[in-house]
Amino acid sequence: MGRSVYVVVWVCLALLASGCRRSADVSAEEQPFLVNLDLNVALSDIAIPRSRVSSDAAPANDDEKMQTLRIIVVRPDGTVEANRFVKPSVALVYDRQERFKVVGREKKRVYLFVNEGNTVVETMDGTPVSAGGKLSEYLTAIGVGDSFPADVLASLVIRLEGDSSQLSGALPMNESHEIEVGATDCSFELFVTRAAVKFTYRITNQSERKLVLTGLAIDRMARREYYLPHGTVYADNEDGIREIVQYDAVPADYYTFVYADDAISDAGIALPHGKTVELPAIYLLEGKSAEPYATSLSINGIEQRKAFPSLPQLPRNTHVVVNARIPWYGNGAVEWQVDVVPYDEVLLEPGFGI
Repeated sequence: MGRSVYVVVWVCLALLASGCRRSADVSAEEQPFLVNLDLNVALSDIAIPRSRVSSDAAPANDDEKMQTLRIIVVRPDGTVEANRFVKPSVALVYDRQERFKVVGREKKRVYLFVNEGNTVVETMDGTPVSAGGKLSEYLTAIGVGDSFPADVLASLVIRLEGDSSQLSGALPMNESHEIEVGATDCSFELFVTRAAVKFTYRITNQSERKLVLTGLAIDRMARREYYLPHGTVYADNEDGIREIVQYDAVPADYYTFVYADDAISDAGIALPHGKTVELPAIYLLEGKSAEPYATSLSINGIEQRKAFPSLPQLPRNTHVVVNARIPWYGNGAVEWQVDVVPYDEVLLEPGFGI
């Protein structure tokens, strides 16, 4: 009788031990394999380089740098794995390493959003993405574990109102990258792209005449552009500079941008003899035009126009430098030189990070 009891007890203990082992094995299999993912973010140097001038390539001011950065990591099934907002103490062009603990052995999509607090976006039909229209409100509401709204983000556009409006304040910059995270800790260098076309005008008066700039306009500009790069293909050119070789532009009605300045509205901007006057940078939207882009300057009330035959298209992050010279000879006709220069990448002392 006692021998039978012992047999039952040992069988029960064996079954319990076996059950514990099976539970432990199952939980080990279900436990995600985590690794450290380090991301470094820098401004892109995308442009169509025809003239490489370092002073033109570097960011001109803090509005052209990263003032805030948001990194969203998305798993292959579309689940948000991380949503981190970083605000440095100073504006930067390069971000020190950001470390994430993520599931290994899978491809991920990393979305980068810069200066989101100054960015107003809407859907293609004109619907604001949030009560205030600010992108920051929309992105902040995306939680870890949520399904990432990739289709919504892809359809968002930036829109300019009026013929004299342009992007102002901290410029929107963004990008998305696909990365493959392995079974060990890894790091990636990623870039963001400015969602703007920058125009710089420099006017030199070499004549003996007293001249005044009374107007400036740029033809064939787009009123809307995709917020994120859309159908964009990048390639390195012969100088090793990354450039946009293909992209989609929002089908848009084009307009003539009219430069608005209090000085022009009043008495015009003086163009002193022997001096070069550089106007504040103009930030407009990317586009594609079947007709040539062109610009005009009104000097002493007389308009002079110049087509841009070297600009068949205007992708984002392009910097167009227009040098206009009124020589000492002739009847005051403007001589033009138009260069497209890269927004070059400048590495500064890192300031973001953990």
